[in-house]
Amino acid sequence: MSDRPAPQDSGGSSPASPGIGESATGILSTVLDYIHARLELLALETREAKDALLGRLVCGVVGGFFLLVAYAALCVGAVGWLSKRQGWPWPLTTFGLAGLHLFIAALLLVAVRRRFTQPPFRDSLRELEEDRNWLRRHRKRDRA
Repeated sequence: MSDRPAPQDSGGSSPASPGIGESATGILSTVLDYIHARLELLALETREAKDALLGRLVCGVVGGFFLLVAYAALCVGAVGWLSKRQGWPWPLTTFGLAGLHLFIAALLLVAVRRRFTQPPFRDSLRELEEDRNWLRRHRKRDRA
């Protein structure tokens, strides 16, 4: 005879081990809870980032406005000072300052044009084009 006790039929009164469906449901519930928590964190951080960005944008616009006003006052002062010191008529001094600004603007625009000759994300676009060509080749091969 064997030393092992014989299996007993409890008639369903003892708790049965969970089935695969219950285990899968538990795992799925845990994963969904994890994803939900991460999405809530992402939403919170997005709101905080939006508020910070909006604050920076407002400060930047207001600061830019005051900088523009200060620059305009500086230009007016330069025109008045040059007119008085050099004895030039103020309209000619104003046109000279405007011409200087146009020259500097033209130089900067040429520099920007030279600097940005390549389209943005060109490497990514090239990779996407290569992926598209690879997919087309494999589709043709699969159909043949």
